[in-house]
Amino acid sequence: MAAAEHGATFPLAEKVRASLTHQQLHDFASGSMAGKPTRVLHPKLAAHGQKVKAAHAHLSRTQPGFRAQPMRHQMAQVQAHIRRSR
Repeated sequence: MAAAEHGATFPLAEKVRASLTHQQLHDFASGSMAGKPTRVLHPKLAAHGQKVKAAHAHLSRTQPGFRAQPMRHQMAQVQAHIRRSR
């Protein structure tokens, strides 16, 4: 944020400058880091993560022994569940 406030020219800084007012940018850059996110996920990636989490929870509840399987088998079933639910 501080780099964007001070005129950095890399693409993310320019995008941030275009989306915030100068006062908002200054407030965000000059404040403490407490409570601020360390990273921000792309909305599509965050949505996919929620689908994976929900599918894993559903399969854990409905399939006996799901959690005892090796992780690669669990993930294959989760991916198949997500594909079926589209």
